[in-house]
Amino acid sequence: MKFKEIKQRTPILKAKQERRAIMNWIDISEEYTLQVAQLIGMIDAGERRMYEYGEQDEEFHGFLCNKMLVNEKETVIGVISAQNYSDYLHISVCFKEDLPTEAYDVTRVLLCELISAASGNTRIWSRRENVNLISLLYDMYQVKPDFASREMSISKKEFKKWERPSILSDYVMREYEAEHHMDYINLLDINMWHVTEPGTHPYLDDAKYLETYFHELSLQKRFHALWKQERLIGICYTDGREIDTIVVDEMERGKDLGYYLLYTGLESVFKNNEYDLFLYVVDGNNNALGFYQHCGMRCTAHSVRICV
Repeated sequence: MKFKEIKQRTPILKAKQERRAIMNWIDISEEYTLQVAQLIGMIDAGERRMYEYGEQDEEFHGFLCNKMLVNEKETVIGVISAQNYSDYLHISVCFKEDLPTEAYDVTRVLLCELISAASGNTRIWSRRENVNLISLLYDMYQVKPDFASREMSISKKEFKKWERPSILSDYVMREYEAEHHMDYINLLDINMWHVTEPGTHPYLDDAKYLETYFHELSLQKRFHALWKQERLIGICYTDGREIDTIVVDEMERGKDLGYYLLYTGLESVFKNNEYDLFLYVVDGNNNALGFYQHCGMRCTAHSVRICV
């Protein structure tokens, strides 16, 4: 009798398993464009910006793939967007929860095809919470995340509650000045070591480009330099919705100068804009993380990069 009951139930169980396994990567249709952008935004705001406006970058050479993972109810549970740049392939991959075990094989095949088609290295960005995906990539290529950062955000409403900082009389905030361009570059090169690869000098290498970039930001009132008499102490500049960089000379830290720079940068943007602003804190930089949390910023994302 028991054997007969099991035999009768077997087709039903098999049908349920098949239904659970119906997960496919399909092209993103227009009706899902906003939903997919919001899902990519769960990685961080920067990834969403690249997905929506990447075509404006002169190094962008088109999308290699834009697909979403749907279940049998056509609910979107994941997204993969692969963007070709001059010397690398950029892949944004995100799942609402995590990579479902039922989708391991189809995801493995898709990622393998994309990475194989890349003419250079591949950079994959995802949420730190997508541990199944990270495990899958390790199984495929024996690679682990080599960079991780937390997105910290602030709204205009929240900022209005911040206390206006006071500053000692011998400190002064100034706009960008072309004659001091190399002072800015040297300060960044010496004090931003935590976001650069050892032995590299990206700020010095890009000094010419940054001269134009800083000048453009200055015209928008988005570049601020803090001086103590004739010595450069700190810099804060914003671009779009992002607080791109904030740095204080190591010898001057612990004097609330970082808060003064941050406040000045936020105030200049919120004066004419309503959108939230954000910045990124590299994992391991606990002092910076604690500083921004103490100021009143929220952690809205935790992203990781995996290079193949």
